[in-house]
Amino acid sequence: MFLAMVTVLALAASELHQRGHLESSKAFAIGGSLALANLALGVAGLRTRHRIAWGVYLLASLMTVVLIGSANPVSALVTLTPIWMGAGLEFMSATPSLL
Repeated sequence: MFLAMVTVLALAASELHQRGHLESSKAFAIGGSLALANLALGVAGLRTRHRIAWGVYLLASLMTVVLIGSANPVSALVTLTPIWMGAGLEFMSATPSLL
């Protein structure tokens, strides 16, 4: 539940910033706070019996924050999906038919 809330808030802040309804400094503060909350969630998950899964999630979270600047892996996936789909469609249209 908390992960879904972080994802929705991160996507909403990004969308509001892109549309000009949220200043850059506030969007950065919200995104940074959500990223820290997500990392805290991952660290708390390390104390459960699912340590390996939470450790992988924590590493994925760190990678998305550092490489993409997204608050968590789920919001990075939602943000990057249209780009990947567009690149895939472009690749398919550029590839000559084998028939």
